[in-house]
Amino acid sequence: MERGGQEVYRGTQNSFVDNVKADGSMYMYRVYAISGTFQSRPVEVTVTAHSPLVAPKVNVSRTPETIIITVVRPDVRDYRESYIEVDGNVYKTEVLSLKNEPDKVYKVKAYWSNTSGQKSEAAELVLETSPKPPIVEYRVDGANVILKITDPSTVIKAEKFVVIYGSRTMEVLKGEATIQIDTSKSVHEFKVYSVYKDLQSSQTSVMVILKN
Repeated sequence: MERGGQEVYRGTQNSFVDNVKADGSMYMYRVYAISGTFQSRPVEVTVTAHSPLVAPKVNVSRTPETIIITVVRPDVRDYRESYIEVDGNVYKTEVLSLKNEPDKVYKVKAYWSNTSGQKSEAAELVLETSPKPPIVEYRVDGANVILKITDPSTVIKAEKFVVIYGSRTMEVLKGEATIQIDTSKSVHEFKVYSVYKDLQSSQTSVMVILKN
């Protein structure tokens, strides 16, 4: 058996394991049989030593409008193309943009194929967006404003709410907050947003105007 014009095996075994680099390189083998002084016509075989089909690295970036998924192309000779699968829908691309809508969960798989069409292992991600802005109602009870906070999200439920009143910032675990105000002022602004893990919703602003 010859590879690239050099003999790599001579013997009586009918199988041989060649130690070559699995990096997508192509190898030409010439195989022939010998009996005494006679030699058969050679058989030529071309073999591609494909790279290991390991899962690719995937980068994710976010803007207020989009989620951008990028598959890092493996540095191998036998790379053909990349695939990004979102909720069962397959896209042949290295970069995919999703809408960064609130209250969404995207199940993502990313993989690549080699020149023979074999697919790699998949890198799997679960991408969660922020909760929807909270719904806030209020009532005034003497020197207190009582906020009733409702989370409209159905998939990404808020873990807590944050209320900003002037220089004060308060965390609210349940859906109601009682805040003491200065009744000498007639206008009071409350900003409320919800938090889920490290994601937060956009703010809901509430203006409370006291009657004279």
